[in-house]
Amino acid sequence: MKKHFLLVFGLILFSSLSAQTYFEETFDTAIPATWQNIDNTTNGGGVWEWLANGGAGIALFNSDGYGNDSKAEDADLITPTIDCSAGTVIYLNIDGFFRQYQGSTGTVSVSNDDGATWTVVKTITADAGAEYIDISAVAASSATVKLKLNYTGNFDYYWVIDAIKVYTPDAIDASILSITNEEYVDLTGSTTFTGSIQGLGSNNITSFDLSYSVAGAALVTIPVSGVNIALGGLYTYTHTTPWNPATVGVKNVVVSVSNVNGGTDADMTNNATASNFTVYTSEIPAGAVQRTPLYEVFTSSTCGPCTPGNINFHTILDPKPKTEFVGVKYQQNFPSTGDPYATVESVNRRNYYAVNSIPRMEIDGGWDDNAASFTENLHKYSKSIPSYLELSAVYHIDQNTKKVTVTVNGKSLQDYATGSYKLQVAVLENETSANVKTNGETSFENVMKKMIPNENGTTISSLAMNDLINETLEYTFNGEYVLSADGQTANQIDLATEHSVEEFTDLSVIVWVEDATSKTVFQAAHAEVDSDNDGFSDTEETAAGSQTNNANSVPDDLDGDGYTNGEETTAGSDPNDVTSTPLTVGIKNVEAVKTFNVFPNPATDVLNVEISTNNFDLVSVELVDMIGKTIATVETNNKAVFNTSKITKGVYLVKVVSNNATIATSTVVVR
Repeated sequence: MKKHFLLVFGLILFSSLSAQTYFEETFDTAIPATWQNIDNTTNGGGVWEWLANGGAGIALFNSDGYGNDSKAEDADLITPTIDCSAGTVIYLNIDGFFRQYQGSTGTVSVSNDDGATWTVVKTITADAGAEYIDISAVAASSATVKLKLNYTGNFDYYWVIDAIKVYTPDAIDASILSITNEEYVDLTGSTTFTGSIQGLGSNNITSFDLSYSVAGAALVTIPVSGVNIALGGLYTYTHTTPWNPATVGVKNVVVSVSNVNGGTDADMTNNATASNFTVYTSEIPAGAVQRTPLYEVFTSSTCGPCTPGNINFHTILDPKPKTEFVGVKYQQNFPSTGDPYATVESVNRRNYYAVNSIPRMEIDGGWDDNAASFTENLHKYSKSIPSYLELSAVYHIDQNTKKVTVTVNGKSLQDYATGSYKLQVAVLENETSANVKTNGETSFENVMKKMIPNENGTTISSLAMNDLINETLEYTFNGEYVLSADGQTANQIDLATEHSVEEFTDLSVIVWVEDATSKTVFQAAHAEVDSDNDGFSDTEETAAGSQTNNANSVPDDLDGDGYTNGEETTAGSDPNDVTSTPLTVGIKNVEAVKTFNVFPNPATDVLNVEISTNNFDLVSVELVDMIGKTIATVETNNKAVFNTSKITKGVYLVKVVSNNATIATSTVVVR
């Protein structure tokens, strides 16, 4: 099944300054009655249609729209008679788009005897945009010219015609179509301006002057030569003089062409185009904190265009420190049958943003575009926007009960006006592989599994200056793992009775605060692991005990030896005894074990275990996951090395066994 038909077109206005126009139709209100619209089949294969398209009408053969009815399609759209008797050079411009699939074909034919005979001037068998066709050989000096547009196919996408013009072009006409400048420019950097120029004159363009002006400043001009742009041809330009910003803010740039082929362009109305961009600074103003931007990506394993979007997203962000951003993927229930991990919550989050096509990416509830359009500079800009909200969180996952506990803390650093503020909490699976479908991806990262309590979030009553956010939320995954057949509503995971978590050791939690009315996200954060579920992260405990913000609390003493975790990490369990047991290590048989060191912790690629006994006995060192499964075993009497680069991220147990008895253990985190 192909994607549903979705059409978005902008009307390109034709200039009326050509040397002579013999015929023009823009389909603003209808396909005129003077046109012939013929179904050449005998079984109702279909005809051309008119579509309002937001007020700028189009003619359309919608092969997709006729459905998979097994009816071959063969339809003509024929113009009324056109008088070209005054012209010796005649061109046809068809402005539109041909979307090809399988055997569909678009054919353009010209007649100079009122349709009695036809000459094919163009055959289209691949995706194509605007066409510029020299029809002089057939149409020149004829008063009885007709054009025929024929579509053949069968459930094969579409052909859209936005406008048609038959004309004699000016000799010299250069049209600057676009500026593809960077959208965001660092105040300390520079930018160059690129884009495309099209030849619209009968003479090829061989030289021109290229200029730009930013914010009304004097033109910066360079000569361009050695080009050869035919009528309808495109040329990608680059202005070789960089622009260096001096102030922050939104800037307007105008790029223009002049002195075309050393002379005057016949139509000056299309010789300039403008674009806006933003100059930003990464300096954080007083009273603000570093922003952690939230990147929400709507995607699906059945969406072909989602693959390059996801690749681009990860190419830019994977090398970055995790603390620089927060990313989440919402698997969707379309196109076709959709992703098996689509849920009511992921679909409703899409509806929250009124997203109706994927791939789509939202940045802090504002920037809305294809993830393939995401750039390095956009990431830098997103980080540079000051945030006036402190936000942090910790989470604990009970592997036995599948219960997730999240504690969120925050503080407003300014007076926010009264609004519909929400705290959002999402549980992600860091990597999934069971939902592979048709788009070529074999694994998916940061997949949303549950929003707590749901996609509507938790209401924050006020965000006035110094208001605090203190919330503890819990959720227990119900039932057993289920892999749905697809993402359709009838087959979606019922979170009340089942779940789609592949590995509970591979979960993480993210949080953010948003304005549910404007969709603006004020701040986002990764929740940190809280192994002992006391509301404080393992990082805090390792540094200085579990409750660093409460002077009256009792810091953690996980191994019950009377010393805090912070003390143990610094100098062993007894700060005055350098031979005592380090923090995460438990010695079961003190008489047998001489040394036992586990490092690094957390481990990324390699985990080292140094072990020796008083009798230099051979021992078994085991790496065990949190459900008791042994991942790897090494027999040694001095050192074991485990490759952790290929195993699932999570919490593991290092167990040392001698004579069928466990003599030492250590908890490690693999990241």
